[in-house]
Amino acid sequence: MNRESVRFLHVSGLIPGGRLHSLPELPQEGREIVHAAPWEVFEHLFQVAEQQSADFLLVTDSPVPADWSLGDETRLRACLEQWRAAGKSVVWTTQTAQSETAAALLGIDGLTVLDHEPGVVLDVSADGRPIASIESDAAGRLHHRTQHERSSHPYRIPRIICLHSEGSHRQDLLSDIHFGEEHSELSQNAVRADDLAADYLVLPADRTGDRSVRRGSRVAAHTPGAVLPWQPEQDGSRGVSLVELRPESAPKINFIAASAVRRIEVSIQVDESSTTDDVVLTAMERLTEWRSERFEKLWIIKWTIRSSEADTRRWSSSKLMRKLERELAELDAPAGPRLIAHEIAVQSDLAMLADRASAESVRQFAQLVRDSSSDDISDPIDSLLGEVRWDPAVERRIRTLLQSVDPNTARSRAGAMAHLLEQEYKAA
Repeated sequence: MNRESVRFLHVSGLIPGGRLHSLPELPQEGREIVHAAPWEVFEHLFQVAEQQSADFLLVTDSPVPADWSLGDETRLRACLEQWRAAGKSVVWTTQTAQSETAAALLGIDGLTVLDHEPGVVLDVSADGRPIASIESDAAGRLHHRTQHERSSHPYRIPRIICLHSEGSHRQDLLSDIHFGEEHSELSQNAVRADDLAADYLVLPADRTGDRSVRRGSRVAAHTPGAVLPWQPEQDGSRGVSLVELRPESAPKINFIAASAVRRIEVSIQVDESSTTDDVVLTAMERLTEWRSERFEKLWIIKWTIRSSEADTRRWSSSKLMRKLERELAELDAPAGPRLIAHEIAVQSDLAMLADRASAESVRQFAQLVRDSSSDDISDPIDSLLGEVRWDPAVERRIRTLLQSVDPNTARSRAGAMAHLLEQEYKAA
């Protein structure tokens, strides 16, 4: 990584947990209480970060829901693990003092929380070395500076300031920041953006999402649109910003719309005689079956290689995996999105059968829930779980899901919970 240039993803409107209100087969009450928790958005963001060589993820204007649960926390921890394993930081700006649910983010491995209190400074690191300095500031607490601060490091650490204001104070705050040279008269309280010693200003968000880059200034001021729901939308109003802070030149911002990212999962069956060339040839054939929409810019393809139990070790070897990664990286989609990111996983046929068995167990459990005659479905949960033979990991997962959906006394909620369980454990 070029230490003189820092790249990061900036996302706002990220709702941990999310909500699903569109299950047509459920009664209205069921639709209102089901929690879908679409954590897949973190997987998308991670792949974009990998493809674009981003160093960290900055999350702003994303309050933690009041009904945050232990199940939500468990899922968030699992999603952050891949970020931490890759040496990438996730920074979440919030106000923990104003909300118990916001305070729940504190102490989660792989997640750094930046409180929106004036003067709080956070050093973001990669590979044990600081790469950016982020400061949280409130309305009216901006400081005049005449030159960029330098550190003792051989490279300059870019400075990012997160501005926070509420309600009508937003416009007052922005009017006090002067960008460019087009205005000759400034108010007494106005602050020149270049005098803030900042490379990047995170502006308070409004409903529309201000994605403009202020011209005439060496400081980028930016607030991306909300990222959820991560669904194909041709209007491109939702997505993530890729920010590059470069020394001695203006910052660069590239908005990546959610509609421009497509996730594809493909399974390739191999046997003892299969080679990497066979896998790549099959991958090429699969690519010709798909057509890229005009607004798609990135495909994230997960290739799952299914083999016999005895052959799994061969396909999982680091040498063979690196060869596959190199060859798959050279493939282009026929209609061609601009970029393709590849994931490779190896799964044995026995593991595949275990997945199907787990899914079947969940379907059995879901049916038992639907058939339960009790008005309070919380009490018979343990006995229902006891009627099905479970893999311990699957049982722990179901108990976590039960905490997430928070089943109460309403009988009609049983169907909603059962539906959610089935969605979580679809057969392979």
